Amino acid sequence: MSSRGFREHFLKALRVLVVALAVLTDDLVFDPTNAAPRTSPLRLHLAALDQLEPDERADVRVLIEGALLRQQAHRLARTS
Repeated sequence: MSSRGFREHFLKALRVLVVALAVLTDDLVFDPTNAAPRTSPLRLHLAALDQLEPDERADVRVLIEGALLRQQAHRLARTS
């Protein structure tokens, strides 16, 4: 197996582990003191969306957009 093929298989396996264990890649690869800072607790959920079927991803997108629009409407109502 070429080094490129090995890397692709390794990264694919790593991605499966990260999603299955619901952890960040940094948590598996690095010492916790050297891991990159986490920017969002939703990062794992968003990464896992790639595992869904296209119609399921579209459903999730609609839910997210609805929640964001509702939040924006509440914010606008408070400032009026």
